[in-house]
Amino acid sequence: MSVPSRPGISPQTLTKAAVEIVDEPEPGSIRIPYFDIGAERTSHCRWRLPKPKPNGQKYTQPPDSGYPVYFPPEPLRSVGGDLYITEGEFKALKLYQEGFQVIGLPGLYCHQSRKDEEDGGSRDDKLQLLPGIAAAIRLVKPSRVVFLCDADTSHNYDFARSAHFLAYVLQRDFNGLPVILPRLPADGPKGIDDFGAAHPRRFFPSV
Repeated sequence: MSVPSRPGISPQTLTKAAVEIVDEPEPGSIRIPYFDIGAERTSHCRWRLPKPKPNGQKYTQPPDSGYPVYFPPEPLRSVGGDLYITEGEFKALKLYQEGFQVIGLPGLYCHQSRKDEEDGGSRDDKLQLLPGIAAAIRLVKPSRVVFLCDADTSHNYDFARSAHFLAYVLQRDFNGLPVILPRLPADGPKGIDDFGAAHPRRFFPSV
């Protein structure tokens, strides 16, 4: 197993998560296996490409494989406190490595279209929370959900839409569970993994 180098994440954490360099779909790709909520490996995975495609695409996954939540390679615990939701598997692994209860999204969106969608109703009524998020909340029983994404969230409309829907559903279905939106400095490292690599002695944020 050839373990890649990733900002802020130890080789031990990457090995535990079975992250490795592979030759498919392109030589030098990084395969990221997925786990279920009990830390059992699933059949799903994504690949980080060795270099972005002309359209900016950095990751790929099997066709029609959905939008599953990334769980860390260790079971979540029913401990209350904060449950972190972040964008991307590597950011989730960084937070997991530092002892946070965390799940990762393969992008910014925490929702998907409802299969039973009907005409009419609001935009929010035509969406549903990703099942993995709801399952994690029910297991961890957090006092807060912390939605932490990249340093550009202050001017990223897609993040605002996703955060709004998350707060809407938690208010409606989870007894008003609060959503906290901490922000990395806009002029600093892009993600929490990059921030941890740049500031290893002051990693833990106050939220």
